Amino acid sequence: MMNVLTKGGLLPPVKTEDWKPKHEQFDYPQEFVDWINSINSGWQNKKEYEPFNLYVRQANEWLMDPTKIDDYDNEEDQLHWLIEEIERCKDNTLYFCNKYGRIKEDTAEGGSIPYIAWEPQQVLLFLFDCGYSMMIGKARQVGFTTTLTLAGMKRVNLNKSYFAKFITHSDSKGKEIFDDKVKWAFTKIPEYIARDVKNWTQNTMAFDKKGNRKGRDDGAGSKFQVVPPAVDAINGGSPSLVMVDEIGLFAIFGQMMREGRPALLKYNPKTGKLFMQQQFLAWGTGGEMDKGGAVFEQEFKACMKEWRSGNYEYGIIPLFFNAYARPGVTKEYLDKEIRAYVMNQESQNADVAKVQFYQAYPIVIEHMFLRKARTMIPISTCIEHGERIYTEDKITWGYFEPILDYSQPKPDLFVPYRIIGAKFVPTKDEFDVNTTVCIRTHPAKGEVWKWRFFQGTDPINSETGHSKMSSSVWDALTNSIAATVFTRDRNFKNSYLQCLLLRLYYDPKGTEGIPELIENNIGDMYLDFQEQLGFKRNIVSNMSLSPEYFRKPNGKWFGLANKVDTAPRILGKMQEMVDCHAANLDIPWLWKQFETFVEKDLNSASTHRQTRYQAADMRYDYDDVLFSTTFAYINAMSHAKYEPTNLNDDSLQRKVFTRRVQNRQTNFVPKMAEVDEKGNIIRIL
Repeated sequence: MMNVLTKGGLLPPVKTEDWKPKHEQFDYPQEFVDWINSINSGWQNKKEYEPFNLYVRQANEWLMDPTKIDDYDNEEDQLHWLIEEIERCKDNTLYFCNKYGRIKEDTAEGGSIPYIAWEPQQVLLFLFDCGYSMMIGKARQVGFTTTLTLAGMKRVNLNKSYFAKFITHSDSKGKEIFDDKVKWAFTKIPEYIARDVKNWTQNTMAFDKKGNRKGRDDGAGSKFQVVPPAVDAINGGSPSLVMVDEIGLFAIFGQMMREGRPALLKYNPKTGKLFMQQQFLAWGTGGEMDKGGAVFEQEFKACMKEWRSGNYEYGIIPLFFNAYARPGVTKEYLDKEIRAYVMNQESQNADVAKVQFYQAYPIVIEHMFLRKARTMIPISTCIEHGERIYTEDKITWGYFEPILDYSQPKPDLFVPYRIIGAKFVPTKDEFDVNTTVCIRTHPAKGEVWKWRFFQGTDPINSETGHSKMSSSVWDALTNSIAATVFTRDRNFKNSYLQCLLLRLYYDPKGTEGIPELIENNIGDMYLDFQEQLGFKRNIVSNMSLSPEYFRKPNGKWFGLANKVDTAPRILGKMQEMVDCHAANLDIPWLWKQFETFVEKDLNSASTHRQTRYQAADMRYDYDDVLFSTTFAYINAMSHAKYEPTNLNDDSLQRKVFTRRVQNRQTNFVPKMAEVDEKGNIIRIL
């Protein structure tokens, strides 16, 4: 093939080995991992990836080749062209789909239109040709079903003894897909590319076991089958390729995965590792999360968790194509659409309509799994604040390292030397495996404050469990959340350490102290940890809390009890915090957790409460940041009588007297105030 002239100059034609993966299975290069992560963070954030660019360029180069089989007069030349053309189709599915794919369209002339892949479909086909297995969450109407039926049909047609199984959520849907997207599209392929089909029975396209074309045996013994869901659907019949359409509609998808996963992975005795012997593709959109769609959420989040932890031997790549992956979708378009969704709706129905909108047009992964249940904060409000935070770019991600005094060894403690401070280490984003803290307001260098920062902590006390440990610092000067730790380590004392270092980061000299309010239900071990390291003096006592209904004279001396009689009041403070200071709550974790913080019915006859708020699905959703920030807020309100004081302020070096004053500053009403030696008012009390 001739060199290709581009804007950058004359380039040699792309070869398949230029973009084909060269790594061992699951040993993905970091550049590839970063590319996948950029797509998952939002289509608008997608990075460039050279192998993908080469894949698309190869397809376009071949599409520019004008030669056809009819250009040759003799059978030998035609056969030579055909063999080369089949190899191209085998190598590059994007080329095959764009050249031979047709889509049924009633309004078009002739009843069909040519298939032309959008960029997200190009990404999908690239990963398909690389042989990767994928679990995909997506916005609606991105054409993945059409794309993958064409891709699977090509594999069956051009590969010997190849079995592709396409699983749909119902018989009727399966028949529709088979008739309109498999059988019909196959009949539009030129007869010199398409093999003779032996039968079309029972939603199956099957070829003869013997080759029936001169010089060709591709497609012999292969079949494409569309089937309804069954527990053994993935592994039944040992398919080479399994495709599962709209997994959000499969109530038994979890059972299918557990039954089929052993067939996907096989042990290689030579390498001592598992390898993926079948290609698995599953995709779906959000919706009806409270009616069974949560199975999709469960499997997708499990897959994403393994990917983010670096466990690539899980074998399946999670992918998220958000609303911006649809051609023509812009911020202006989405704003117009959401107004259409809520038009003429009453307030309660409007909230449900907004949930439906974000399920159809998800911006972040969590939007696919929104519930229509009643949330404490409207989901649309949570989403707006989340988008605002990322747009304003006020936050930094990272973790803390202890600053140690190596002259004071502590060999019997968790940390071998005395801790004298905390160092913040930035990370690239919230999904970095090292990230434990999100910071909105860093302490000013050299400044020491008293009664400005207040800490609230929702602890853990074991190595197992789903909940994470969270600790937040409230800034009473700006009425905002300064920072939040949200983490869980296999050794839970590492989580304790991050929360302790959060406090020391805002009290660099360790002299004034930051009051820390702990949820005392399971806070004893965290309190002991603080005491062992010499930091118990800053723990807030229960009797110092305000209002008085938080005080429990017969309970533990420290912290706040989150129990039947106090829980509704804590939630009241949570609502108050949002009502008064929402614009200053710049922690993305907070708003993501509010999206799944729903009201649930209580069946207990031992309490007058009929409902309570908690995470929608306790296996996958969190509420720890909600409570740590609320505890920090309650802590600050309990000490509101103290004014935030900058101890570096020169004015504080003056002698201060307290006396009753009455002048223009007090509107001539007698008030107690702090004054200096000259009688100038420093602060009215």
